Amino acid sequence: MRASGPHQERILRSLGVQEILAPEAEFASIVAERLVNPNLRGFLELPDDFEIAEIQAPNGIIGRSLGDIDLTTRYDLRLITIRRTYEEGGGTKEHLIGIPRPDTTVEKTDTLVVFGTLGNVNRFLEVNE
Repeated sequence: MRASGPHQERILRSLGVQEILAPEAEFASIVAERLVNPNLRGFLELPDDFEIAEIQAPNGIIGRSLGDIDLTTRYDLRLITIRRTYEEGGGTKEHLIGIPRPDTTVEKTDTLVVFGTLGNVNRFLEVNE
Protein backbone atom coordinates (compact mmCIF):
# COMPACT_ATOMS: atom_id res chain seq x y z
CA MET A 1 0.00 0.00 0.00
CA ARG A 2 1.04 3.60 -0.49
CA ALA A 3 0.97 6.18 2.30
CA SER A 4 1.21 9.89 1.58
CA GLY A 5 2.10 10.85 5.12
CA PRO A 6 2.79 9.61 8.65
CA HIS A 7 -0.91 9.59 9.59
CA GLN A 8 -1.85 7.33 6.69
CA GLU A 9 1.11 5.09 7.45
CA ARG A 10 -0.01 4.74 11.08
CA ILE A 11 -3.56 3.87 9.97
CA LEU A 12 -2.31 1.27 7.48
CA ARG A 13 -0.04 -0.30 10.10
CA SER A 14 -2.93 -0.49 12.60
CA LEU A 15 -4.90 -2.33 9.91
CA GLY A 16 -2.08 -4.87 9.67
CA VAL A 17 -0.54 -3.73 6.40
CA GLN A 18 3.16 -4.68 6.40
CA GLU A 19 4.40 -3.33 3.05
CA ILE A 20 3.91 0.45 2.92
CA LEU A 21 5.45 2.66 0.25
CA ALA A 22 6.24 6.32 0.91
CA PRO A 23 7.88 7.52 -2.33
CA GLU A 24 7.75 11.22 -1.43
CA ALA A 25 9.67 10.64 1.81
CA GLU A 26 12.22 8.40 0.08
CA PHE A 27 12.76 10.92 -2.71
CA ALA A 28 13.12 13.77 -0.19
CA SER A 29 15.82 11.78 1.63
CA ILE A 30 17.73 11.23 -1.61
CA VAL A 31 17.53 14.90 -2.65
CA ALA A 32 18.61 16.10 0.81
CA GLU A 33 21.61 13.76 0.86
CA ARG A 34 22.72 14.85 -2.61
CA LEU A 35 22.44 18.53 -1.65
CA VAL A 36 24.64 17.96 1.40
CA ASN A 37 27.15 15.78 -0.52
CA PRO A 38 27.38 16.66 -4.23
CA ASN A 39 29.92 13.84 -4.74
CA LEU A 40 27.33 11.31 -3.63
CA ARG A 41 25.80 9.93 -6.82
CA GLY A 42 23.44 7.43 -5.24
CA PHE A 43 22.92 5.31 -2.19
CA LEU A 44 20.90 2.45 -0.80
CA GLU A 45 19.90 2.81 2.84
CA LEU A 46 20.24 -0.34 4.92
CA PRO A 47 19.36 -1.12 8.55
CA ASP A 48 21.54 0.10 11.44
CA ASP A 49 22.62 3.30 9.63
CA PHE A 50 24.53 1.35 6.96
CA GLU A 51 24.38 2.13 3.27
CA ILE A 52 25.87 1.26 -0.06
CA ALA A 53 26.94 4.55 -1.63
CA GLU A 54 28.20 5.57 -5.06
CA ILE A 55 30.72 8.36 -4.56
CA GLN A 56 32.34 10.45 -7.27
CA ALA A 57 36.07 10.27 -6.49
CA PRO A 58 36.92 13.33 -4.39
CA ASN A 59 39.90 15.47 -5.45
CA GLY A 60 42.02 14.38 -2.48
CA ILE A 61 42.32 10.77 -3.67
CA ILE A 62 42.74 11.22 -7.42
CA GLY A 63 46.06 9.75 -8.57
CA ARG A 64 46.53 7.77 -5.34
CA SER A 65 46.45 3.99 -5.00
CA LEU A 66 43.71 2.22 -3.06
CA GLY A 67 46.38 0.77 -0.77
CA ASP A 68 47.58 4.28 0.06
CA ILE A 69 44.04 5.56 0.69
CA ASP A 70 43.21 2.56 2.93
CA LEU A 71 39.44 2.95 3.10
CA THR A 72 39.04 0.06 5.53
CA THR A 73 41.43 1.16 8.27
CA ARG A 74 41.16 4.96 7.97
CA TYR A 75 37.45 5.35 7.24
CA ASP A 76 35.84 2.00 8.16
CA LEU A 77 34.46 1.70 4.62
CA ARG A 78 34.53 -1.36 2.38
CA LEU A 79 35.16 -0.79 -1.32
CA ILE A 80 32.82 -2.97 -3.37
CA THR A 81 33.90 -1.89 -6.85
CA ILE A 82 34.84 1.08 -9.03
CA ARG A 83 32.83 2.36 -11.97
CA ARG A 84 35.23 4.08 -14.40
CA THR A 85 34.13 6.18 -17.37
CA TYR A 86 36.36 7.01 -20.32
CA GLU A 87 36.14 8.41 -23.83
CA GLU A 88 36.32 5.96 -26.72
CA GLY A 89 35.26 6.22 -30.36
CA GLY A 90 33.65 9.62 -29.90
CA GLY A 91 31.49 8.54 -26.96
CA THR A 92 31.61 7.87 -23.26
CA LYS A 93 32.02 4.27 -22.11
CA GLU A 94 31.81 2.76 -18.67
CA HIS A 95 33.98 -0.01 -17.29
CA LEU A 96 33.52 -1.85 -14.01
CA ILE A 97 36.66 -2.75 -12.12
CA GLY A 98 35.26 -5.91 -10.55
CA ILE A 99 37.48 -6.39 -7.52
CA PRO A 100 39.93 -3.51 -7.31
CA ARG A 101 43.44 -4.30 -6.09
CA PRO A 102 45.50 -2.22 -3.64
CA ASP A 103 47.70 -1.01 -6.53
CA THR A 104 44.68 0.34 -8.48
CA THR A 105 45.04 4.10 -8.97
CA VAL A 106 41.94 6.27 -8.58
CA GLU A 107 41.14 8.37 -11.64
CA LYS A 108 39.11 11.57 -11.92
CA THR A 109 36.20 9.83 -13.67
CA ASP A 110 35.91 7.05 -11.08
CA THR A 111 32.84 6.38 -8.99
CA LEU A 112 33.61 4.36 -5.85
CA VAL A 113 30.92 1.97 -4.66
CA VAL A 114 31.38 1.57 -0.91
CA PHE A 115 29.65 -0.06 2.05
CA GLY A 116 29.64 1.64 5.44
CA THR A 117 27.75 4.01 7.69
CA LEU A 118 26.51 7.38 6.51
CA GLY A 119 28.77 9.05 9.06
CA ASN A 120 31.87 7.31 7.70
CA VAL A 121 30.94 8.14 4.10
CA ASN A 122 30.50 11.81 5.09
CA ARG A 123 33.82 11.84 6.98
CA PHE A 124 35.63 10.32 3.97
CA LEU A 125 34.19 13.02 1.69
CA GLU A 126 34.99 15.86 4.09
CA VAL A 127 38.60 14.77 4.64
CA ASN A 128 39.33 14.25 0.94
CA GLU A 129 37.67 17.26 -0.71
